Amino acid sequence: EIGADFTLSGEGAPEEEAKYVEHSGEYRVMFFNVLGGCDKTLYPHPQRNQTAAESLIALTPDVFGIQECSPDVRGGDSLITTLASAGYIEVSVTPNNSNKTNYTPLLYNKNKFKVIDCGYHLYDDGANDKSKSITWGVFEDLGNGKRFAVMSTHFAWKSDAEPSRIKDAEQILALNVQIKEKYNCPIISGGDLNCRADSEPFLNMLASGMQDLWTVSPVKEDLKTTHAYPTWNSDADLYFEYATPNGGYSAAIDHAVLYNGEKVTPKLFNVITLKYALLAADHCPLVVDFDIN
Repeated sequence: EIGADFTLSGEGAPEEEAKYVEHSGEYRVMFFNVLGGCDKTLYPHPQRNQTAAESLIALTPDVFGIQECSPDVRGGDSLITTLASAGYIEVSVTPNNSNKTNYTPLLYNKNKFKVIDCGYHLYDDGANDKSKSITWGVFEDLGNGKRFAVMSTHFAWKSDAEPSRIKDAEQILALNVQIKEKYNCPIISGGDLNCRADSEPFLNMLASGMQDLWTVSPVKEDLKTTHAYPTWNSDADLYFEYATPNGGYSAAIDHAVLYNGEKVTPKLFNVITLKYALLAADHCPLVVDFDIN
């Protein structure tokens, strides 16, 4: 029971719970669909923004991509602002969609990396969805000069949009090829692809030289990446109830793939079920740990 004198401090953090996901590699990249475009009366943003940010901060990624980073996610109780207070800043790109909002931003630890190059690509796939795009960056470790690239992306989502997802896969592959030719560094692309690993878009990417990081990682979580929406309690102004994924990774629609990864040693692929993350969205964050030889 919550009494009338209950207040929400806004200072919670899941550090203790996050310890079960210790770093197992030199670098950590994450992807997280944060449920941005939704009915705000059913799924208000302020608490979800905070718990999503705290989950990411506690897991200490080096670089991470977000999907569904809508204007509400960027609003007064901003996920981006909370992350910035912990040293994570957004790769600066110029979105060319209809409302000039980047729904697939890429953030990084400014104290450990610098951005060598970056860009934004709005998918031309016939779906006409302003939120489906790629944000990419090439990062250099300030300590040792090692470089790798990361792409945050979100494919077309409707059940009948498989032709659009096939085009999305073609376009992100083409961008991977361009980055390889220019920088010859490993590239990790990931996010909400809205398709399973046995789908045509995903299989096309693998046939073109990409590697499924879930498949090649020696330690992995065999878990579906989506779950039911958190439940908002309007009387308490809090999210109380959350669901967990039901099923294995074969049913996952969030993925991470590696391209030009001859010098990369994958270490871990984890589907995160921190309570804070489960309260924040209907997708689980993905964690990828790896070494660069």
